[in-house]
Amino acid sequence: MPEPSDAVKGLVKQLQDEDVAVRRRAAESLKGLGDRSAVPALVPRVADDLWSDGYDNQAANYSSKRAALDALRVLAPDRVTQALLGALKSKNEQVRVRACEELGTQSDRDSVAGLTAARQDPSEKVRKAAAEALSKHK
Repeated sequence: MPEPSDAVKGLVKQLQDEDVAVRRRAAESLKGLGDRSAVPALVPRVADDLWSDGYDNQAANYSSKRAALDALRVLAPDRVTQALLGALKSKNEQVRVRACEELGTQSDRDSVAGLTAARQDPSEKVRKAAAEALSKHK
């Protein structure tokens, strides 16, 4: 993969900003640029523990994590399941719940396997989300 441009490097750095709106705009901008050199930063952003009060907690479609996932779906759809499976390992319960919900929209075997494993999560919320997502695959 080619070296990211300065613009991509700046936006990648913003993916870890404290401000959820900055993170969301950075992900949206990376999606708009269409530069696949951002993919190595988007995969861990989808899977990391960052989930802030405010926008990320109130509206899933407005979250910075959702924006990163949307960018990944455009730039590297073949890496989406990998990123979501990584999110199932997050320390943050809400990240794991959202990962289950998103894996429910995937149609590959790895997603089903991840959701099956998530049914053993210590969190009841995650187990419920995994079961609901698995029901969509049947």
